[in-house]
Order: sequence, then structure tokens, then C-alpha cells
Amino acid sequence: MQDQFKKEIISKVKYFRENILKNMRALERFYNHKFYLFAEQKILIDENLDCLLIGLNQASIVTTNHLMERMLKVALIKFHTMHFSVGDPELQTKLGEAKQKYDGKYLFESIKNAFDRKIINEEEKKELEFKDKFRNPYSHAEISKIVTDTPSTFSGHLFSFKEIENALQKGEKIPVGEKTEVPTDIMYQIIQVDKADCVSFDYFQQVFTIMCNIDERYKSESR
Repeated sequence: MQDQFKKEIISKVKYFRENILKNMRALERFYNHKFYLFAEQKILIDENLDCLLIGLNQASIVTTNHLMERMLKVALIKFHTMHFSVGDPELQTKLGEAKQKYDGKYLFESIKNAFDRKIINEEEKKELEFKDKFRNPYSHAEISKIVTDTPSTFSGHLFSFKEIENALQKGEKIPVGEKTEVPTDIMYQIIQVDKADCVSFDYFQQVFTIMCNIDERYKSESR
């Protein structure tokens, strides 16, 4: 058992190393970016980047979902308390107001509040209204929303591994097996992984870009 576990760890180290070398250049600018408003979210951003760096793309999508909601609530609270600094006796009151007004809201409410406060613009509002594309499918395991463009079945062949093994040993033609229709449901997890590999970086980059825009608006308005 220990030998098998050791082999598994060696395999994972090799896999992660290959992904790090492949992805590090594309992610470097995100690691190096310095936020003003979202400085405290650096830990969450780096955790997301680490997922992308080593190829954990489903985990990245779930983390981006959290980052998106956190971005909106942090922005709403900080814009509300913009002109009150530590040491100001009014700060605690304003923080209490902001938390009561914004902290327990659903995503669609946070998006609307951010738009009404001019924290995000019309285009960004539309971009953030894609929760059914990523947030619900990946955070709430709504697999049918992930595989919306996938047919309900695909063609395959039934075969026996033993028959194939025997044919290979004898140098005979490998039996194809009976053709059948296979339900796509049994492949959902594989499809989900493939889709995550395709969209995780773009999704993170989209949210990150909006964060940068909000950051600049806050710096401009707080001067």
C-alpha cells in the first residue's frame, strides 16, 4: 500500500510540475497585480490562481464563484464607508449600516445594488448576470446546466476486456463488440472536467477584469 501511495504522489508531483511550467507565464501578471480596494482579497485571488496554475480547473470555477460574490459585497460596503477612516467615531455606525444593507443579499441583488451605486456599468452588469452558466452548475452541482449542449446519448460498443486480452495474446483481430446507445448521464463527470478545462481561465479573467475596473473607480471617487 505504501509503495502504491508513493507512486501516486510521484505521479502527481510530475503532473503538477508540468502544469506549473505550462501555465506560469499566462498567470504571472495576475499574481503580480496590486489592488487598492481589494487588497484583502489577495489571499482568495492567489488561491484561485494556484488552482489554475496546477490544473485544478473545477476548483478554480468554484473559487471564482465565491470571488465574484465577495467582490460585489466588499465593494458595496467599502463604497458606503468610503469617507470614514479608522479612528472616526462614525465608521462603526456606517459599517453596521453597510452590512445590514448589503451583506446578506443574493447575487442578483448585489449585482443590482452595485449597478445602482455605479460601482459597475451596464456592460459589466450583463457580464455578471451569468450565474446560471457557472455559479449554480458548479457550486450547486446542477449538472444538467453544464451539459446543456450535449446529446442525451452517444454511440458505443459493448466488449469484454477478457476477449480483447485473449485476442491480443493470440495476435488475432480485436473483436469490436455489439453497437449500442450509451446514456450521456454516465459520462457527466468527465464532460464537466472537460468543460472546466476550457472555461475556467476565461471566467476568472472576466471577474478579475471587473475587479480592476471597480478598483480604479473607487480610487477616482475617493480622492
